[in-house]
Amino acid sequence: QSHINTSPTLKITIMIASSYRFTNKILLNANASSFLKTASSVRHMSAVIHLSDKTAVDKFLAGNSKSVTYLTASWCPPCKMISPIYDQLSKTHSEVAFGKVDVDENPETAAEFQISSVPTFIFHHDQEVYQRFSGADQNQLEDIVVKLKEE
Repeated sequence: QSHINTSPTLKITIMIASSYRFTNKILLNANASSFLKTASSVRHMSAVIHLSDKTAVDKFLAGNSKSVTYLTASWCPPCKMISPIYDQLSKTHSEVAFGKVDVDENPETAAEFQISSVPTFIFHHDQEVYQRFSGADQNQLEDIVVKLKEE
């Protein structure tokens, strides 16, 4: 007969695990303190900032002299393809701020930027549009990020 520990620490660990989609095997092999340290480090790995409304976008642009705003949609296959590449660029180019806007969750920003297709990338330098393009072109994305960084 086995006994399942239902302490408050374990319940918190399970809630955190489900939010990070860890497998049961990892959860069962981890004790609470080491798991919480792992979950904490996972949270901060991506340098992409989710911009949920127009105010967040305005603050993002005002607070960063060089930035890329990635307008996307959860239903968009090309967006799903380019998203991990965008995330990786955000980690390797810390001189540029990387923001992400879901056009269905933030239609006001999509309208302001006159988005007619996704993915669309808008590059800003000192709050002015530096360049923009639509499509999941990895080479173009990388090239413009490098050029913006060197400005």
